[in-house]
Amino acid sequence: MNILIGLLEIGIGLAILGFGLFLFYSFRPVFYALYGSALGLWLANAITGNDSGHMNLLGWILAIAGAVIFACLPPYLSPFLRIFLGAQMGATLGFAVANVFNWWTWLAVVLALLGALVFAFALPLAFDLLIVMASVMVGASLTMSGVFDATGLEWFNRATSGAMTTTIWVVLLVAGYTWQNRNISKWVKKQVREQMLAGGH
Repeated sequence: MNILIGLLEIGIGLAILGFGLFLFYSFRPVFYALYGSALGLWLANAITGNDSGHMNLLGWILAIAGAVIFACLPPYLSPFLRIFLGAQMGATLGFAVANVFNWWTWLAVVLALLGALVFAFALPLAFDLLIVMASVMVGASLTMSGVFDATGLEWFNRATSGAMTTTIWVVLLVAGYTWQNRNISKWVKKQVREQMLAGGH
């Protein structure tokens, strides 16, 4: 059973490692739906003040609505979604910094606005690169976990963090990043063509 699980992990890991960005664009509605449901749930909790960790009726409604709306967004609206996501991340980071230093004054608002502006500009520029970096890290880790489960070789046991284990992980990272970076322009050009066709241009 461990061998089958390991082989499955290897297959999925290599797919994410080598084609993470391509898979993101291919299954973009699924990822957008997950984000939309999370946003809907957050909005419901903010409205009702629910912090119990359990979903109430409004949470279910807004989560489902958010998932459907974001999954159905046309491709040409993706750049605006990235700007919105960047602003949300920046504002969250600003409030987190204010919380660490207990700066719950006008300074917290300033930090949130500054973070929103910076990330709203920076995230769209580095979006594809961030997807590539995240996917190669996940893919390399999952591949090594699969090899360890299938063979039991300690070199692939990420829990040990030995020199050889780290070397193999870094080699996988570099190989995955190099391959995706070599093909990123082709995948992005395909995405741009889809946006133009969807926009009727």
